[in-house]
Amino acid sequence: MIEINNQCVGCAACQNVCRYEAIKMLRNDEGFRYPKIDKNKCVKCNQCEKVCPILKENTGSNFDYLTYAGYSSLVDKKTPCSSGAIYPILVKSFFENYPDGVAFGVKIEEKNFCHFEALSYEEMIKGFGSKYVQSDLKDSFSKIKKYLQEEKRVLFSGTPCQTAALKTFLGEDFNEHLITQTVLCHGVASPKVFERYLDDMEIKYRKKVKEISFRSKEHGWEKYGMKICFEDDEEYFCESGQDTFHKAFGGNLALRNSCYDCKFKYPNYKADIVLGDFWNVESICPEIFNELGVSVIIVASSKGFDLFNAMKKNLTIKQITVSDIVKSQKGIIKSTPMNSKRTEFFENLDDENLDDLVKRLTKVPLIKKFRIGAGKIYRRSLSLILRRMIK
Repeated sequence: MIEINNQCVGCAACQNVCRYEAIKMLRNDEGFRYPKIDKNKCVKCNQCEKVCPILKENTGSNFDYLTYAGYSSLVDKKTPCSSGAIYPILVKSFFENYPDGVAFGVKIEEKNFCHFEALSYEEMIKGFGSKYVQSDLKDSFSKIKKYLQEEKRVLFSGTPCQTAALKTFLGEDFNEHLITQTVLCHGVASPKVFERYLDDMEIKYRKKVKEISFRSKEHGWEKYGMKICFEDDEEYFCESGQDTFHKAFGGNLALRNSCYDCKFKYPNYKADIVLGDFWNVESICPEIFNELGVSVIIVASSKGFDLFNAMKKNLTIKQITVSDIVKSQKGIIKSTPMNSKRTEFFENLDDENLDDLVKRLTKVPLIKKFRIGAGKIYRRSLSLILRRMIK
């Protein structure tokens, strides 16, 4: 019988493998899903332990990773994708190569984040864009296994722990027709926290939320922020540094416990392609700078290399080093540090106004505000110079 602790990533592999339906994924007080075992149904077959990605030794890949910076022909302010809009090209190339394939991504359904399947590029559009809340995988792994048994090509997109869990769940026998894509991951926020955030927004504006964009680029890639469209088409936009949810997420208050000790950082990816933002590109690699966004692309397997080659005709790219990526995002190799006030945050989540709670626990000292502001001014000035040079 699997042991439940703070290392659990909530992947639902154990629920998917249990033929006796003895395991259900249920939310805890923080809003994260954990396995709940019905001891009356459990026969102690230990299949749940065999598919747990935390219990399996993670040795990474034997493939020599290839690392690039770039952006796609679809990069603009309206494309519902963050940074360099590489993911839409990846999905497009997948369906061009495998018209009968199936893609799994994450969509927002009302206030819930869940994995879903798509049979075409058009169906997957609702899965574009960054989502900082942990998704509900439900029975996705079982569905994927069924498709692979039918020898269909499958593209799965998820967090590093989700892709590792899928690989562990399937085993080596089903790897041939599977392509996986993951992200440079900061961590996943509690669905409960985001639901509270949306509830507060609906109360404040006295109308229902219709659409959400965590990373709207309408004001530019570097000035991204939360955008909410209400049912009457009124819009809310707030830069990430000021928005309540972004502050809880970026301030490391609302993340799952396992995110603070992630087992799936570089070089232990189990995905074929890894995507993320190339922050500070203007100072690290100015020749590939694009004001609408630049992505990091890590090709992590031969299957990833084949798909990347199919994508290249729609990309502007430059080969970079892992050191360049570390300069941009230290999170590629290091877990996000836990905020010392995280426990206090969740203890007061049900009783205190979310906006007031986040403000109180993320108050930044004046000297730190000055340093952050000075850094932003420097980067934006450098970006402006590069834009003028490009023109």
